[in-house]
Amino acid sequence: MSKARVSPEERLAISNLLKDLCGNPKLGYEIRFLSPNTYRVDAGRFRIHYRFDDEYVKVGYIGVY
Repeated sequence: MSKARVSPEERLAISNLLKDLCGNPKLGYEIRFLSPNTYRVDAGRFRIHYRFDDEYVKVGYIGVY
């Protein structure tokens, strides 16, 4: 994220979205053909890839592409 020159507003948006994911991990949509199931949600120009189970939301990628 440091190379993407994140603004304070973008950091806040990402932080808020991650908090929302903890409460409802089905906010994103499934990325097809990946195993285990991986989901994506967007926060402005940033993409967040994550997985979840009954206990945890595990973020694998936050960045732009």
